[in-house]
Amino acid sequence: MTSPDLWTDTEPRLHVAPLQSQLPVFQLIPPPGTAVTAHLDGSKMTDEYGVLEQFNTALRFPVYFGWNWDALSDCLEDLNWCPAERYLLVVESAERVLTDEPDAKEVFYRILARAAYFWANPLGKEHNQPIPFNVLLLCNTAEDVATVSTDVSRYAID
Repeated sequence: MTSPDLWTDTEPRLHVAPLQSQLPVFQLIPPPGTAVTAHLDGSKMTDEYGVLEQFNTALRFPVYFGWNWDALSDCLEDLNWCPAERYLLVVESAERVLTDEPDAKEVFYRILARAAYFWANPLGKEHNQPIPFNVLLLCNTAEDVATVSTDVSRYAID
């Protein structure tokens, strides 16, 4: 496995890696400028409410957050309350995400992919520059990495 570029504004933007991966420390440090990193616990994201709760807590969504998939999508494509030059979301125990509601995985991964695509599109961004928005999905075993990678490749495409 090659090490993912966690700060890129080009594809791929959703990365899957084992929890014990040996990512070089220099790749974990953001380039100069403002960066927002958010840590989410996949073991608390087994259903829709858990997903929404983790995102709300990690990114401090505004009070008008609507607590549904559309609201999550809207907030991830806004982020005006935490402006930055790059974003990185790290989901630990990613294999546990939506295990109680597997049919919702498609919605979830499409929302993440759309948000990453939105931020990578320079139109409407300050100085017409793309803004890196990456998601690192950390899994506990190699089998989990394979499963989550399959889900991401199957669902994260619009």
